[in-house]
Amino acid sequence: MIVKLWLSTFLVTISNFYVYLSFSSEIYRSTGSSAHASYVFAAQWIFPITCFLIIENITRTYKPKIILYLSAVVSLIVYIIVVYIGFYYWFVIMSAILFGALESLMRGGRQVALKMFYSEEDLKRHVSSLASASYVGASAGGALFAAVSHFDTVQVAVPVICIAYISAALLALRLPEAAPSETKALIQGPSFRSFFYTLRGSALEPNLFYSLYSVLLVCGVLQGYHNVARAALPLSHLGGNESALGYLQFVAGSAIIGGVWFFKALSPELRSSDAFVRINLFVSCTAMVTSNFFAEISISYAIYAIYIFSFELLFIRFQTDLIVSAKASSFTVISAFQQFVVNLCMLLSVIVGGFAVDNIGLLATSLLFSAALLIFLAAKGWVQKLIVSTTTPECL
Repeated sequence: MIVKLWLSTFLVTISNFYVYLSFSSEIYRSTGSSAHASYVFAAQWIFPITCFLIIENITRTYKPKIILYLSAVVSLIVYIIVVYIGFYYWFVIMSAILFGALESLMRGGRQVALKMFYSEEDLKRHVSSLASASYVGASAGGALFAAVSHFDTVQVAVPVICIAYISAALLALRLPEAAPSETKALIQGPSFRSFFYTLRGSALEPNLFYSLYSVLLVCGVLQGYHNVARAALPLSHLGGNESALGYLQFVAGSAIIGGVWFFKALSPELRSSDAFVRINLFVSCTAMVTSNFFAEISISYAIYAIYIFSFELLFIRFQTDLIVSAKASSFTVISAFQQFVVNLCMLLSVIVGGFAVDNIGLLATSLLFSAALLIFLAAKGWVQKLIVSTTTPECL
């Protein structure tokens, strides 16, 4: 099953990343604003933020294969409509919102599928393997965009994107039909009413809370900056063209792939150590800032790759810990809540970061993000106490 899930994820990610890059490029071309170009990436997080309980209900109610199949088909339809109607600003933003809704459903469906069909030992291997599908797809999507930007993108890209979405949908239909009997508690899951009680229970479990908080922090701040910089760094800060935008995504995707395989090669003792976390936090933040010191694209991109590489090591470490430590009965809630907070943080990051880039530059913006990471790290204990105190039965 993991091969079909990997290929489906890979094909969808190629298509989605090409779509977001093309949308962002068209908006930057028409407005000349890094903030407006970043808002395309931000729009994809609106649905997971505002409707995360709906996501939880859908992933709990319907089989992963149905979610993945229908999401791929609808994504294809929306993309074709946008291409042939035109890249009007608000129409593009609304389409990006819909793409974000479909992508969040597919992400939740994939996580549920992993939790349903694999043991704890298998999960430790397959989480990073499935993550690599997204990153290889992101890298390939960036390379595709860079390659076709020299040609008529409609004639060249549309057939490729259509084939990718259709193939992903067909692969989804080949996934297992039903969950094994021993994991059916996952499908039954909690109701909406128990959502905040589940959240409180997670805060009361130190290992689970640490993993969840760390994933949210790393994604919200470090990945949030990436969603600002992947348009601002090549187009605004370095003065590059559309090809430079695609090449940066290719570099970032390649660095993430390298991070995935490097993480798998490390010993369990090393990658589970506190020193591993501290070193990669330092390296990622330092490289994030330093990548803005150089006007040469090759040097800037090389340092940027180090930032993404270290970020990926942190993400896989915490995401694996989270999936393994979460109980099957509450996993859909944890997954939905993770998407909600991560997307909220990244949306705020893009809005604040896009405004900051247009007014104080990308270097100063990277320093702001580094400071935010340190502040949130220091606030972990306070946040845990706040969740426990505000989700008691008396407060709900």
